[in-house]
Amino acid sequence: MGIVRHRFDGMKFWQVPKMVVVSKDVFSMEYLYFMLHEWLIEHKYCTRDGDAKFRETYYEHRDFGGGPREIIVRWRFKKNSDNIKFKDPLFYYELDIDMHALGIKPTEIVVKGRKLGADTGEIEVTINARVVWAEKYWKQSDLMEKVFSYVIERPFKTRYLNHRIDLSAEVAELQEALKTYFQVETYLEEPQLERWHVSRTQENL
Repeated sequence: MGIVRHRFDGMKFWQVPKMVVVSKDVFSMEYLYFMLHEWLIEHKYCTRDGDAKFRETYYEHRDFGGGPREIIVRWRFKKNSDNIKFKDPLFYYELDIDMHALGIKPTEIVVKGRKLGADTGEIEVTINARVVWAEKYWKQSDLMEKVFSYVIERPFKTRYLNHRIDLSAEVAELQEALKTYFQVETYLEEPQLERWHVSRTQENL
């Protein structure tokens, strides 16, 4: 029987406290995707190079006989050392975004006299992020791994703390952006939206 390993096995990291945003109101799933995609590009977790590199690792859409829908989405991102604030080769960032929408039904809202398509239901967005020590600097040998906390971790404690502060601030900013969106719905005019969709194929899983 094969051994099942957790994705975090063998990793050394610090986890940002989990953040969850829940909304039970009218919103637009399409615009939520667009907003998150733009935030991820701005913060260098992904690029505009195409869907093949976009890390949507799971998508499930349940349609109960034409009634309310359930949607489950998982995004997994990694920000390499070249793109983090301090350009530090010892570390990289990981960001997980999970979305779970329940009872989703199409609806319409009127904005400036125009009817726009939207969604109504409950959606929960969960954000998990971590600062990860790059393996190549500590997993070179069993001895290096054993003395990690003395030889590597302690001398670079200040740098480690700086990254923890930086990533925590990013996650708080993302959480605030989500809260603002769900509390005060913003619907852009069609030409401004520049619709963006994930092409869900095996290539980007």
